[in-house]
Amino acid sequence: MSLRPPAEAQQPGLRDGSSGTARRPGLILSVFVGLTTVAIVAQTVWAIRQDRELTLATEAANGRTTARLLEEHASQQLAVAAARLDAIAVLVAGMDSGSGTGADAAESLARSEARIRGLVEDQLSTSRSAGALQYVNLQGQRWASPVDFPAFAAPGELREFIPELLQHPERKNLLIGKRFERLIDSEAVLPLARNLYDAQGRHLGLISTELTIAYFKSFYASVARNSQATVQMITSAGQAVAGAPSLSSGAPAAVQAGLDRIQAGPEEGSFEDSGLLGDGRPRLVSYRKLPAHPLVIVFGRDMSLVLGTWQDRAHDRLLFSGVFIALHLLLTYYLLLHMKRLQGSEQRLRDSEAKFVALFQHAPIPLALMDAGQHRLIEVNEAMLRLFDINRAGWIGASPLDPRHWLDPERRERYARDLQQQGQVDSLEAELRRVNGTLFTALISTRLLQSGGQSLGIVSIIDVTQQRQIERQMGELNTQLEARVQQRTQHLEEALNTVKSMQSELVRTEKMAALGSLVAGIAHELNTPIGNGVTVASSIQAYADSLSAELGVERPRRSRMALLIGSIQSGADILVRSLDRAAHLITSFKHVAVDQSSDQRRPFDLRHVLQELALMLEPMYRKQHRLELDLAPDLEMDSYPGALTQVLTNFVSNAVSHAFAPGSSGLMRLSSRALDSERLEICFSDDGVGITAEHLNHVFEPFFTTKLGQGGSGLGLSIVYNLVTSVLGGSIAIDSAPGQGTRLRLLLPRQAPLK
Repeated sequence: MSLRPPAEAQQPGLRDGSSGTARRPGLILSVFVGLTTVAIVAQTVWAIRQDRELTLATEAANGRTTARLLEEHASQQLAVAAARLDAIAVLVAGMDSGSGTGADAAESLARSEARIRGLVEDQLSTSRSAGALQYVNLQGQRWASPVDFPAFAAPGELREFIPELLQHPERKNLLIGKRFERLIDSEAVLPLARNLYDAQGRHLGLISTELTIAYFKSFYASVARNSQATVQMITSAGQAVAGAPSLSSGAPAAVQAGLDRIQAGPEEGSFEDSGLLGDGRPRLVSYRKLPAHPLVIVFGRDMSLVLGTWQDRAHDRLLFSGVFIALHLLLTYYLLLHMKRLQGSEQRLRDSEAKFVALFQHAPIPLALMDAGQHRLIEVNEAMLRLFDINRAGWIGASPLDPRHWLDPERRERYARDLQQQGQVDSLEAELRRVNGTLFTALISTRLLQSGGQSLGIVSIIDVTQQRQIERQMGELNTQLEARVQQRTQHLEEALNTVKSMQSELVRTEKMAALGSLVAGIAHELNTPIGNGVTVASSIQAYADSLSAELGVERPRRSRMALLIGSIQSGADILVRSLDRAAHLITSFKHVAVDQSSDQRRPFDLRHVLQELALMLEPMYRKQHRLELDLAPDLEMDSYPGALTQVLTNFVSNAVSHAFAPGSSGLMRLSSRALDSERLEICFSDDGVGITAEHLNHVFEPFFTTKLGQGGSGLGLSIVYNLVTSVLGGSIAIDSAPGQGTRLRLLLPRQAPLK
């Protein structure tokens, strides 16, 4: 294996040719996909057309079968009616009317007509469908069965078959008249008639009956409802006899065209039509002609119903084909994309190989590639040649285990052993010898790998001679540095002890300053009631002297004595109130002062302690500001009231000093509430100028103040944080924004932790 730049990397023409060759499979695949897509579309269209033809053929066969059944039904009913007429015709044909002329012929004809009327009257209707019989002589006189056929049942113009048969005695077959509605009951009927002849063949008139259309209509309605179709019985003249769900009227051109097609066709058949049934809807029409009668049975279904299932199947086929084509195209796209990626990977592999060769040759670290089986070098880079001061021809084929380059044989043996057992060597330090005989300290690393079925090894040799010299110098410097660090540590410990002492003194000073401020305020507060007491006492003494003098006169005045006694009583009352005020202040001061000057733990009522503290702090703020209290009752604590009052004193002091602009008045609020049976909350807030976000994150840091040199020490809130977290066992949070005031929230346990 030679690490030389590949030849094709220097021949762009070959790469372009291979790229053109690589495009050919993609083009072939695209053509194949296009042809298969066209084939799928063509097959789908052909299958849909075949399915449509098969659907229409099946429906036409079913329609012809139904029309055949309807034709059999109609033929049976017509055959029953025709049989009754034929039976009468046979009886009449057996009568001998005699022969003769003149009066004898007329008399013979009258006797024949009378006998025929007797036959009509005797044979009342027994059929369900043929309900009447009528005889008409040659003069047009009619005789009917008296029950079903009164003389006025229908006008003559509705029975056009009567003159038709009377005028054509040669017509011996059955005649079907036009459908009409009887006037007596509005029942639709179909007339049937035939001529009568005696034994001598003489024409004697005609006999007729009527079929009730309702029987056909109900049967056709049932068939139409079950088949979702239109059923009609039509005469050869185009008149609709019976049908369901509706009958066409008249015989317009479209209906006549359909009839002509039926008349020109075979006995039964099927075709697509939109005018035969009279409503213009496209239908698949199946018909059946009645062989013995001029009637046609028509069975028609809407093309939307006939092709409904076919349309669903066609839709499913199109959808399936579309999905299949989409998947086909998608898979083809991903295949092309994968081919493109493979081509790109192949190109990147060639580029990577070229980059690896360049990286290997120009790497700043000395590298060599060896045959691991024979321990012979295959290739070395320029850095390796410079390291050993040798040319490439003298190095290729050499062995890394050559004893001439190893100063310590044990290191050489260890290298060979680790390489054989572990398959790698990591940073083995050894003294190596160059070709010119100079020595250097090196870190030797080797990794074995498989390439093309051959076991190879990558060898790196790093010269660390200068690094080891620096490490020795660093060791000496570290020894010296450790001695210096010990000295500096001792100095820092002394400085830290000094800082701790100063901090304790500052905390004590801050506490005493707060207590001194409290004393000054109390002294000022006491000055007023005591001064009032002294003044009032002097006045009482003067009133008492005046009263004594008044009592010493011979006749003391009652009004004068009453005035002096009232003044003495009023002064005594003022004196008592002033002294009570002073005593109350002194008592509260004693409690607060004792708490603040000691770290004694005791049970206490939070509301009582906070009220006394507010009273003591009143001189600090009452000239310009107000403090509102919202304290929940019955909050018992077992904690350190001194630490708590010091925290709240610092809150009020900071608010008075920092929250309000000079000369302005402000409002402070102090509230307390129980969170649960073990914790409570104390909130202190003001409506002052607030704190900027820049300063808000530093308010609890020691010695941080915005009024440095103006009386602020920067220890107030730092002491507060330490007291809350370490002594009271709680937590503190602050929320503020410029122009929106400041809110401090304490979460404290009712029972402080033991120190």
